[in-house]
Amino acid sequence: MILICHTSHEGHTAHLAQRAADAGKAVGFEPQIVDLRKQSPTLDTTQGVLVLASIHMGKHDQKLTSWVQDNKAKLQSLPSALVSVSLSADSGEPKREQEAEDYLRNFLDQTGWQPDHSLSVRGGIHLKNMKLIPRLFFKRLMRDQGLAADEQGDADFTDYSEFDRFLVGFLEDVRKRNG
Repeated sequence: MILICHTSHEGHTAHLAQRAADAGKAVGFEPQIVDLRKQSPTLDTTQGVLVLASIHMGKHDQKLTSWVQDNKAKLQSLPSALVSVSLSADSGEPKREQEAEDYLRNFLDQTGWQPDHSLSVRGGIHLKNMKLIPRLFFKRLMRDQGLAADEQGDADFTDYSEFDRFLVGFLEDVRKRNG
């Protein structure tokens, strides 16, 4: 079983977790998706762990950080991967892309976890799932950056070819290390 953990606030990171689960199923794994904001899974029967961590207000979710710290020893013994999801990643702006890499690096420094694979990937904005103040903030951010949303207020900036290549590498590693 591959454990796919996430902390999704507006739904985009949960969408990426489902995409990862579908990729795992396609090559014969039994993925289990867990929202770390709602439950804290054990790693007893896990063949590999993929953590998808969204950035909000400049940091990763505290429940995610605590869970990784609490399970660091077991995570280190398993094939593991971290995907840090941020609007700064892959933005085409060097300063913002460095910011995304810093989010990832700071998280790893804070938790002490050293996953086998890590990636910063650009996320999305789902205005319809946001409360009023964040929705207004992100509308302005999108306007200021010249970003467009669809009629429902959704904008997806993820480079899926990059994400899928990352998943293939992680899943191949899990397969190799588990025979």
